[in-house]
Amino acid sequence: MGEKNSTRKSRKTQDRSLETKKLILESAFNLFTNKIYSDVKIEEIAQKAGVSKGAVFHHFPDGKKELLFTAIERFINTMGYDLAHKTEELLNNPKEAIQLLVDGTIIYFINYPRTLYIFTQMIDLELLTSHSETKFRSFELANLYDSYMLVITELLEKLNIKNPRGTAHVIASALDGLMVQLHYFNVKSPANKYVKDFREGIYNLLGFSETPPLLDEGRMINMQNPT
Repeated sequence: MGEKNSTRKSRKTQDRSLETKKLILESAFNLFTNKIYSDVKIEEIAQKAGVSKGAVFHHFPDGKKELLFTAIERFINTMGYDLAHKTEELLNNPKEAIQLLVDGTIIYFINYPRTLYIFTQMIDLELLTSHSETKFRSFELANLYDSYMLVITELLEKLNIKNPRGTAHVIASALDGLMVQLHYFNVKSPANKYVKDFREGIYNLLGFSETPPLLDEGRMINMQNPT
């Protein structure tokens, strides 16, 4: 009996710990996407999360840097991996799958334009620090990118695109740049002329005889805010 009670208490403690960590990360993500990295303070993150400063360092010993990279890791897991997984399910229908990648990315960055902020701050931070100083970064961005490229390349091979690997790099780069352009032009809707022009160009590159209608969001990945 005593052992069962001890197990229950342990699980409750673990649940509380995970919930606290989630609150801290949500608070940090919100602040990083609305303020300059250097202006975000640990005290502010703690206050927004409703926890102590000590609790923040307990879960994220390396402080702001760890929080920033963990927030990006969370974004990649919720948007990147899910989108790639959804695409893999459609490999037998490569046209729909590649459209899911293109239109899904467009819709995501229109819905969550401030995602750009957290990526630019990560790049700035990496330029200012050595890789040894960012040792706490637990995810392998390069491995994720390679997996993403393999999915796109396989789709392009099924579409009989010449040089599928090279074309995959062009598409991935275009989609990355799209995030910046949507923010720069303050695009609020996929009906915007810039989005129409972008889609026409991409689908022409992919050999589509005509630009397909924008996929209904119900057919896309369930894109939710990474927090």
